[in-house]
Amino acid sequence: MNVDITQGSSPAINTRVDNPRLHNMYVAKDGSINRLPSLKSLVQIDNILAIHETTYNGGSYIVATAGQLLRVDSIGGVNPLSTIKTAQEVVRIAENQQNEVTIVTGANAYVYQQKTSKITTLSATQGFDLINPVDVKVLETITIIIGGQDKKWVASSPNNALLYGEDDVVVTDESMGNLVGCAELDNNLFVFGMTGIQRWLPALERTQYDFPFRQDTSYRSEFGCISTGSIVGRIDEIYYLASNFTVRSLSLSGDGIVSNDGMPVIISEYEEVSFSRGSVLYYQGQYFYQLTFLKSATAWVFNQSSRKWSESDDLIIDSSSGVSFNENAVVTTDDVYLLTSVHTKKALILQTPVMLQPGSTENIRSTLSGVRVNLIQGLSQEVSPQKIELAISKDNLRFSNHVTRTLGRVGETQQTVTWRMNITAQQFTFEIRYYGDMNLTIRSMTANIT
Repeated sequence: MNVDITQGSSPAINTRVDNPRLHNMYVAKDGSINRLPSLKSLVQIDNILAIHETTYNGGSYIVATAGQLLRVDSIGGVNPLSTIKTAQEVVRIAENQQNEVTIVTGANAYVYQQKTSKITTLSATQGFDLINPVDVKVLETITIIIGGQDKKWVASSPNNALLYGEDDVVVTDESMGNLVGCAELDNNLFVFGMTGIQRWLPALERTQYDFPFRQDTSYRSEFGCISTGSIVGRIDEIYYLASNFTVRSLSLSGDGIVSNDGMPVIISEYEEVSFSRGSVLYYQGQYFYQLTFLKSATAWVFNQSSRKWSESDDLIIDSSSGVSFNENAVVTTDDVYLLTSVHTKKALILQTPVMLQPGSTENIRSTLSGVRVNLIQGLSQEVSPQKIELAISKDNLRFSNHVTRTLGRVGETQQTVTWRMNITAQQFTFEIRYYGDMNLTIRSMTANIT
C-alpha cells in the first residue's frame, strides 16, 4: 500500500503536534518530498534585525542591527553607515524611486539618502511627529510610515521621504486598536491593526496638494494582525499572522487562512508569538513563506505551491527581493546568507501519518513485512557513500532503533531502498532520516501491510 508522504508537518488538531513531521524538507506540488534550500554564508554580523536590497550603484544590501546601519556588497564587504536606536525586535526598511531608504525601529524613523550618503532622523523639522514608528512601505512615489501606539499613519510628499505635511496624516478609528504594520498589492495599501485591517486605494484625479489615498469603506476583515514581523508581501499576496493565530493570505480577491490544520494551536503556544518573524524565500521556482520563533528556536515553512507546512532549523528572520543579484539573500540574527542548492550535511526527517491495513480499524492487528522508498538522488554528485535510516513506531509514541541502508557512490546509487521485517501491530508510523549532502528527493513510499 502507498504511504501518504504529502502531509508535511501540518497536524490535525486532535493529533500530536509532531506527527506527521517534515524537517528541513518540503512537499512539492507533485507530491514528492524535497530538501529546503541550504544557506551559504555571505558575511557574519552580530544582532541583525533586517535586510533590504537596493539597486542603487550596482546593488547592495542595507542591513540593520540592534545599534547600526550597514551596507553589505555582493561579496560580503561591510561598510558602516550610521548608528541607530531600536525599541523593538523588528526593524522595517523601504526605498523610494529617489533611492532614499527609510528605516523604522519603533523608537525612530531614519532616512538614508544614498546619493549624498546623508542620514537624517525624522522629526518635527520634516513635519514628522510619530513617536512609535513600526512599519514603512513605499507606494509609487509616496513613503508610508505606520505609528503603532500613535494609532495613525503618515504619507510623505511625492519623491521626498524627508517631507511630511499635517494634512497627510490618517488617524485610524478605535476598531483597529494599535496599528501593527502595512503592506502593498498592486498599489493598494493595506493597513493592519491589532483588531482590524483597512484597505486604501490611490486617489483618482488628485492634485499634488491632495491626499494621495482614499479609503475603501466597503472593505471588511474579521481579524487583525498580532505581529509586525509576520507581514510579508509577495507578488500577488500578503502573508500575515492574524489575531486568532492563523496564518492568512490576503490578495485583491479576498483573505483566507492558508491551510486548514492544527497550526493555530501550535502557534498560540509560542511565548514570543507577537515577535514572530516572517520572510518570503524563492528557490528553484518555488515560493515559501517562513515564520520564525527565535526564542523557541523553531521555524515553520509554508510552500505556496503545495500549501503544506514543514519545520526548519534555519532561523531566518528577514529576506531580500533578489532584484539586484538575482539571488535571494536572507538573514539570521548573526549572519547574511544566500540561498544555495549546494547542501551541507544536516538532518532531514520525514515522519508519516499513522498507517493501518486497508479496510481495518485500530483494533485489528496487522503484519508489516516490508517498506520501500523510491528516491531521486542526483547521480552526478560526487559524494561518499550515503546512508538513509528507517525507524518504526507501533504506538505513534516510541520508535524502534533506526536501521540503515547504504545508497552507494556515484554510479551505484540506488533509486529504490528496501527494508525487510516481520512486525505485528495494530498500527504503524514510519520515520525516514537522512544526514547526507545530496539533493535528495523522495518520490514515493510503500509498505507491505497484511
